[in-house]
Amino acid sequence: MKPFTEIQPKDNTIEQHAVMAALLAKYAISEFGDDGRDAFVSGITRMGIERGTRMAARAILRGDRLDYVNYQAYGEWKPQPGQMDFAVVETQPETVTVARKCAWNEAWKKHGLEEYGKYYCVTVDDAIARGFWPDLRCDTHSNLSWRASQCEFHWGVPMSEEDLKRLNDKKAELGDTCVRDFNYHVGHVLCSIGDELRQRLGKEAGDRIVDSAVKEFAETFGGEYVAAFEDAYPGDPNRL
Repeated sequence: MKPFTEIQPKDNTIEQHAVMAALLAKYAISEFGDDGRDAFVSGITRMGIERGTRMAARAILRGDRLDYVNYQAYGEWKPQPGQMDFAVVETQPETVTVARKCAWNEAWKKHGLEEYGKYYCVTVDDAIARGFWPDLRCDTHSNLSWRASQCEFHWGVPMSEEDLKRLNDKKAELGDTCVRDFNYHVGHVLCSIGDELRQRLGKEAGDRIVDSAVKEFAETFGGEYVAAFEDAYPGDPNRL
């Protein structure tokens, strides 16, 4: 294989993002068992808080308050048509959302990584929420990746008709200005989770896990996808 710097990049998608996360979990758990699992989940939590913190910084720069409406509006990713089946099923006394189809879960099933990918879902949604607004919590009642019929999230806050209108208006106003592509997101996974693995399991072990994950990722998709994410993430989790 050519050095990644000599390969024409191909853009990563949710599929590559899901697989990279699951491969990091795979090699951490395969070598360190429960300690590797816990280190990976800690990395997911860190990554989620970092993303939520960036979202909050963008909202504050625009003069928007930190609340559930703006949490939804300032998200850093956007699904392609058909990738997700998402719905709001309750708004009182608290907002409850469900996902009946998830592109991450589909990717883990496709690549035989369900047993590892499921740990991505343990804390990620709550971590992003807390990073955005410390008073916001996401209580996950079920996950597709844990073989439930749907993901179900309880947000602890109500939504009024006025809130729903404000959310739609804010999304229309922002457009895709806050969305980051999946080259960026895969780079974020590798940077923050990899660093957490090094801190918790030791630098040598963390480097070994990251190298193994990237190697299998490149074997699965091709070096073009590695070339695309190598320089896409700035390394500073707070950089907007």
